[in-house]
Amino acid sequence: MKKFRISLRFYRSLAPFSVLVTLACAWTLVNLDDLRAIPLLAFFKVLTLFLFLLFIGFLRPHELYYYYNLNLSKAALWGTAAVVDLSLFALVLWLTSNLFLS
Repeated sequence: MKKFRISLRFYRSLAPFSVLVTLACAWTLVNLDDLRAIPLLAFFKVLTLFLFLLFIGFLRPHELYYYYNLNLSKAALWGTAAVVDLSLFALVLWLTSNLFLS
């Protein structure tokens, strides 16, 4: 449980960008008013998450040393961030489709 909380700390560093992309996808879904756009939005979300994690991993690797010293690998950090982010994305899209689309 302690490692999960530390992994969530890593997720908080990318959460503003991630929430912005999620809200943009939800806004796009409402404006398109078509549930068939969900796979394309999910692909866009996965692609942006992957690119942002690569940005953190390759351009700012010094920020990961804190987590390495706490015995968390890059794979564990990225996996936790991806699972949390895509879960929140699915929840937001589900709420958007149920509240705003008929």
